[in-house]
Amino acid sequence: MTSPDGAPATISGAELDFPRPGRRGSGTQHLLFTLVSELWGATWLPSRLLARCARLLGVTPSSAQSGLSRLTTRGLLAQRQQGTRSEYRLTPEAEQRMVRGMRQVADFRAARAWDRRWTCVCFSVPEGDRARRDRLRHGLKWRGFGHLPAGMWVSARVGLEEVRRLFAENAVSDYLAVRVDADELVGVDPLTAWDLDELARVYEPFLDAFGSLARDAESGSLAPADAFAANIRVVDAWRASPWQDPDLPDELLPPGHGALAASELFQRLFRATLPGAQSALDDLIAEEAPHLSGRLRVGGLLGRPPSTLQ
Repeated sequence: MTSPDGAPATISGAELDFPRPGRRGSGTQHLLFTLVSELWGATWLPSRLLARCARLLGVTPSSAQSGLSRLTTRGLLAQRQQGTRSEYRLTPEAEQRMVRGMRQVADFRAARAWDRRWTCVCFSVPEGDRARRDRLRHGLKWRGFGHLPAGMWVSARVGLEEVRRLFAENAVSDYLAVRVDADELVGVDPLTAWDLDELARVYEPFLDAFGSLARDAESGSLAPADAFAANIRVVDAWRASPWQDPDLPDELLPPGHGALAASELFQRLFRATLPGAQSALDDLIAEEAPHLSGRLRVGGLLGRPPSTLQ
């Protein structure tokens, strides 16, 4: 979305319409947003370069152009003309949300001790403001909250500051959030907010799709173009995981749970494909955007330690 002078139009961060993965995996817009995020360098990206990268992902030039246009309409990308060259970059609002989102994805399922505390949240939004209520529910689910039949949302990870931020972004003050020790909870077990067997099953397609690729990447048998496609696609699939997985502490999951195996697989494939993916990207930059040589790295924000994502 742009103003007449090419500057990004202003849109509330809470109102941004991010593409979400469907039941059969992510669509073209979700994949393209992952691509732009992974090449993020706070710079304008030529559409020809993005189209060439998208082709390695199996996206046709016409589908790539249509997807980029729709992401612009949704307020996620800004577009400008540089002579005959069309360029895109994240809008400031999308960039801010993306940095927070990638920080969460980078920290997702990372090995860390649980403090044995639960965050419990309840809120009220008028029936007539269904859109705001849906945004809050989506925001809570993305952050790993589960919904108990009694009407309370619970999380074993999220702190109160993140809860405050979510409700402030959505201009809702009618809520209550507390963080309590697990031993102090009585009544319904918070784990009943999730079906742990179903959670294991949702990772089966991920394990099936990327298991052999990880072995090929680690053996060095993937061509650079294939490494690039594998890297972007595994990030695209993994960054959708917080919609399905509340990131419960390891000790709350049964031994050998699919979520644990999928996390290990993601880390292996992401790291193993980085060198080949960067080589493929450098070749495309040399052909389509030599002025960006040395400025773009595959891995983007997700390739940085979570502590550096501000």
